[in-house]
Amino acid sequence: MLKQIFERPRPFNFDGWPAEFIYPNLVEKPHSFSFPSGHTSTSLGSATPLLIKANKKWGIPVFIIAVLVGFSRVYIHVHYPTDVIAGAIVGLIGGVIAWLLVEKVLMPKVVPVIENKLNKKLF
Repeated sequence: MLKQIFERPRPFNFDGWPAEFIYPNLVEKPHSFSFPSGHTSTSLGSATPLLIKANKKWGIPVFIIAVLVGFSRVYIHVHYPTDVIAGAIVGLIGGVIAWLLVEKVLMPKVVPVIENKLNKKLF
């Protein structure tokens, strides 16, 4: 939704690039807008609850990989650094909200109702 609001062109569509600039053909050029980075927001949105709640043995490496996904988007010239920063903020906020929903709503309120109906302990 934010991409449609901001309609920012991708770096390889920028007319100001020097003529000798060669786009690294590592991925197919996306046809959508650039801001914010969806890959960065998705990867950090997934890694954040894991880092908060799960074993740090898994949470830290997954979070590092998510950050590297953001860097890769700039490296392959499909995003500007500000796209990645905005995507990271969106992902972190979404990850924290998802973690809070699970911890404060799902686990204490929804799971007991399901366990009661099933006559079985789930967690």
